[in-house]
Amino acid sequence: MYISSKISKSIGILNKPKYTLSCDILHILYNSLIQPYLSYCNILWGGANKITLYRLICLQKRAFRLISHSQYNSPSSPFFVRLPILKLCDIHLYQIYQYMYKAKNHLLPSSCSHHTLFTNVTHRFVFREVSLFNTMSCRTQLRSKYIGVIGPKLWNDLPFYIQSSVSLPTFKKRCVNHMLKNYGVSV
Repeated sequence: MYISSKISKSIGILNKPKYTLSCDILHILYNSLIQPYLSYCNILWGGANKITLYRLICLQKRAFRLISHSQYNSPSSPFFVRLPILKLCDIHLYQIYQYMYKAKNHLLPSSCSHHTLFTNVTHRFVFREVSLFNTMSCRTQLRSKYIGVIGPKLWNDLPFYIQSSVSLPTFKKRCVNHMLKNYGVSV
């Protein structure tokens, strides 16, 4: 509720100069007024169910339609691909991917490193060693959102060329490009 009210106020700020400022300037304003609310600690609250996040998803789409000067009911996926910005649910996945990359490369603080276990597995027909995280099982819906449960599953589903990125900036760029390809729009 708090985040949605802050984003609504920011959309009101974006709405006033929408015809006098260019789309690029409005995009910069979006990145400074709205994006921080959507990404701050999203790794914790972003795993909530869609009904809980529905208001934030609608507000993010409204902001993109405002930036692009489009109709209220036009599809939003082309705007996400064109600007390259991730949707709210993908911001959550993106932050989990970053956490797992940092865990794999021992970049996390020691207080966070115990949530995931990293093992080396050598497959019979693969000529290189493939590194995977141990997956945990869970019985409850709440436990399935724990970083130690969902993180390894998401990480193991990432393509190998993304997992094997040499640096964090390269990993971030490859990860965002991979996620934007899933929006089903070519711009």
